[in-house]
Parts: sequence; structure tokens; C-alpha cells
Amino acid sequence: MGILSDFLVATSSDASLYASGPEAQLEKTLLSRISLAQYKHFTPVSLGSLWAILANEEWDVVRHEFIDESKPGEEESWLLRFPEPFVTFLTNASDQELASANAAWAATEELVCTPDELMPVTVDLQRLAREARTTGRALYLWGSL
Repeated sequence: MGILSDFLVATSSDASLYASGPEAQLEKTLLSRISLAQYKHFTPVSLGSLWAILANEEWDVVRHEFIDESKPGEEESWLLRFPEPFVTFLTNASDQELASANAAWAATEELVCTPDELMPVTVDLQRLAREARTTGRALYLWGSL
């Protein structure tokens, strides 16, 4: 099955509710309050690589770390908030910058794919980052094994 990687724009409380499990993730009232893009196989490390690429920096475990909002004791899933600098890079990237970033990102050891396979992901991330910015909500990664 692999790693589930859901990107969502939500308030902190709605993100926490979404992270509470499958029942909440299917709740229509919650789904009406969040924006969602669902993928597989994206980890905080692979997303940190994209952040470093967009920032034209070498990846650093501390600098490119996400904000952990996981519930204590949860070991098979996680809820991480995208830091504002990463949201800014996603929001402001041009189409050419995204295409260039996809080429570099596809070449990282965390991913085994082509740049074209990453385009829907980066387009969704940019759309969600822009929505987070305009609505005052945050962009999250919910992941599960």
C-alpha cells in the first residue's frame, strides 16, 4: 500500500480532526471546510528536498524541517504543518520555476519518477499554498503508513 500523503488546507483544529482517523476523513462537514489533495509516497524528507530546491539551498535537516502537530503517542501517522517560508516559495514560484524544480526533485534519491509525474503534485501544492495564504489557514501534510 505504501505511505499515504494527504495535503490539506485547514485550521489547526480541523487538521487535528482530519488526523484523528478514517471516520473523520470521510465526514462531509469536515470535508466541506478543508481543501485536500491525496497522494502516496511523499515524506517530510522528500518535501524538504523540494523546499530546498525552490529556495536554491542545499537540503538541511534542521532548516527544512516541518512543524510537528501530531498527537502524542501516534506512531503510524503524523500531522505536519508546512513552515511559512516553504508556503511562500510554493505560492510565488512561476511555472518555469516549478518545472525546473520538478526536474531537480525527480533526481533526488527520495523519489524515483520523472519530472512529468511530479507536475500534478507541485501544481496542487502551489494551489493549496495560495489558498492557505489567502484564507489565513495553514497547509498540512497528513501521512500514514
